[in-house]
Amino acid sequence: MSEEKALNVGPSGIEVAYERFGDPGAPPVLLVMVGGAQMINWPDGFCAELVGRGVQVIRFDNRDCGRSSHFRAAPVPDLHDASGRYRPGRVRIP
Repeated sequence: MSEEKALNVGPSGIEVAYERFGDPGAPPVLLVMVGGAQMINWPDGFCAELVGRGVQVIRFDNRDCGRSSHFRAAPVPDLHDASGRYRPGRVRIP
């Protein structure tokens, strides 16, 4: 396992830090941690268990956390609004 970075990702050209476990030729399993969490929230033991079952594990730091790119001037995201749920008293702009 070693940390790597994907460079110039997407239209904003961000960097995404990630780690791989296991045989690079094995079928890949991408672990996606929601909520803007770091890759280290996937326990090493869990990753090792998956590798022991014959897959390659890839975990990554979401944007704005860990060692991936940070947008310090961007507003804090409203996860409730992003979920698409209506909250009374709030104006939704289509």
